[in-house]
Amino acid sequence: MGHRINFLKQRIFSAIRKRVLGKYAEGVIYNTANGLLSAPLDDVSVGKALGFKGAYDTPELKSLQELISPSDVIYVVGTHIGALLVPLAKACKEVIGYEANPETYGYVCINVQLNNLNNVRVFNFAVGDTARKIEFYQNRSNSGGSKIKPQIDKYYYNYDSPKTIAVSMVSLDEHIEGAQLPTPQGIIMDIEGSEFYALKGMPQTLARTRFLYIEYVPHHLENISGVSNKEFFDLILPFFKAVRFMRHHDGVIDLTSNTQLFHKIIKSMYGNGASDDLLFMNTN
Repeated sequence: MGHRINFLKQRIFSAIRKRVLGKYAEGVIYNTANGLLSAPLDDVSVGKALGFKGAYDTPELKSLQELISPSDVIYVVGTHIGALLVPLAKACKEVIGYEANPETYGYVCINVQLNNLNNVRVFNFAVGDTARKIEFYQNRSNSGGSKIKPQIDKYYYNYDSPKTIAVSMVSLDEHIEGAQLPTPQGIIMDIEGSEFYALKGMPQTLARTRFLYIEYVPHHLENISGVSNKEFFDLILPFFKAVRFMRHHDGVIDLTSNTQLFHKIIKSMYGNGASDDLLFMNTN
């Protein structure tokens, strides 16, 4: 019940912002610790954090910046408006980004220009298992929650009456080869439940990267991609030697000798519906 009330508040606040600023208002520009960022006017999730706190996901950004060196090429799969992409681009050689939602793709392109970044390339594609068209939810109150149409729909996916659109999907392995893109040293992935499909389309890329930073959300596996923990992690574990949970466990787990602990934590999280960001590495 509490979640439904929060979602309703989001939707009301979003509508108020549109009404106060007028029907021709489209976006807001925020001067933040993440950079100068434009965002959809009716986004009251990331937009709220940027407007009232002047920053977004500071602990996550700090952790990522510590992983990156100036010579690295970093892939951001699910850029949204670029709240992470923009500051990360200032810390590495190049950023390659993918954003499925055409509206937020427009904003990340604007934000690259606002911050005078010349080392960023962003593509308006969903990343998945193969080249195809998919149905996609274009959320409004939380545009960062936009996602591939779920196999099992829930209120927390459609509370703001998202528009369903068709977007183009690419396999990362195939797109890197076809577009002659550089090999990533690190991959950051947050695509609201499509991670399973993306992993299926990138084994060659995973085999060459140093780290993978990925969101794990149990209800996304269950409702959006319809797969088990095992099916999901079987696409990741063969490529990495260690993992760090950002919130549910202190320290690094050696996957070459202690996968039992990893699976125990994941099983507990799944049972409790707990989410986390996981950092998979090839060094301890």
